[in-house]
Amino acid sequence: MTVFSSAVFAGETQTSEDAEEITTEAAEETKEISGGLLQAIFGSDGLLFGEDGPLHDSVPEGTDLDEMVSTVQEQIGEADSEIGMVLSELDSKFEEYGEFSSEEGLGMFLGELLGQYMGGGSDLEAIMEISESIKDAQKQYILDHNADVLEPGDVQIVSNGSIYMDEFTPEDTQIINFADMIQTNYRLDEENHLLLIGEAEDVVLFTHQKDEEGNYPVVEAVFAEDGEAYTSSLEEMCVKAGISLDECLESITFAEAIAPIDLQHYMQEHPEITGIEYQGEIRTEEELGDIWLDAVMALYPEEGLTEGESEEAMTE
Repeated sequence: MTVFSSAVFAGETQTSEDAEEITTEAAEETKEISGGLLQAIFGSDGLLFGEDGPLHDSVPEGTDLDEMVSTVQEQIGEADSEIGMVLSELDSKFEEYGEFSSEEGLGMFLGELLGQYMGGGSDLEAIMEISESIKDAQKQYILDHNADVLEPGDVQIVSNGSIYMDEFTPEDTQIINFADMIQTNYRLDEENHLLLIGEAEDVVLFTHQKDEEGNYPVVEAVFAEDGEAYTSSLEEMCVKAGISLDECLESITFAEAIAPIDLQHYMQEHPEITGIEYQGEIRTEEELGDIWLDAVMALYPEEGLTEGESEEAMTE
């Protein structure tokens, strides 16, 4: 989306002298490429906002997506040829990834889109792979850590709320990640409900070291202490991470607020599950979505807006 908004800005600020250097043929080609790509992603039948798209329900009532796409297409057509080259490359990638039958395909395309815009290329893909390796290692570490203190049950869900992560490149061999890890274990009943049987939350400062296979296993994990020593131990971890205690506490509160999104995602991935226990009640997928959205809205209220307008602002 940043590609297209930046292209609009470029089109609006183009001087008449520069614009005269762009041939009509090149401009029309750019418009044609951008139009097809924009429509395929952002149009009323597109990838993101179409009837089956993940953001379909977030579009405010009365929004004419196709008109918006047309306006952006016109402005992109006025921009320079470099934008056209980027869009042409993205268009070929869009065709390459086809109909995006899976989240993986969508992720690959958006990764390419960001890579083309930021010049990241293959580095961006490598960074995404490293991030996944880090999250997988942290999840397994927490599952092993809690194995002796929590009854395993039938399902274990781990929410990873990142507090701080080192900026890194694929060449870096050591990475620090500060995270709020929440594990919830469940028993499956005869109604396909997941009933809570155990829960643990830990704030952990992870250190990851690159191994020979290119993975980033955990080589050290420092846990915040319980009880009266909690705040002082947290302060020490914040110093190592280079952030303030207030920033850390705010991130922990946010991580706790959005933890139900992982339960919601689990239900989306396992449609046979009809409900998950949360805060003492069996919740549907839709209810879990409402719970985390309401929690985030409560943390960051939009002053002077109605509840409906606040939800629209949060969606945007």
